[in-house]
Amino acid sequence: MATFDRVLGDTPIGVRPVPSLVTESDCTYCGCDVTAHSPVVVEEGWGDRDRAGQFCNYGCLAAHVEREGLATGTSCRVDL
Repeated sequence: MATFDRVLGDTPIGVRPVPSLVTESDCTYCGCDVTAHSPVVVEEGWGDRDRAGQFCNYGCLAAHVEREGLATGTSCRVDL
């Protein structure tokens, strides 16, 4: 499975679609049991990472990012 590492502000984040990393069963966004789906785990930090959330799938992750405004002000600058 792929790992996607990015830096959000000063905080590195990692998104891992790895079911074996799921330690609790509740989705951070919808509260459903993530083990019944294709779970995605989000981690923060360098080296030893801290769990930032886990989601049923990328749909719940995207909805969580939208609801919490986590992408606001984090895009690359575009000069038109």
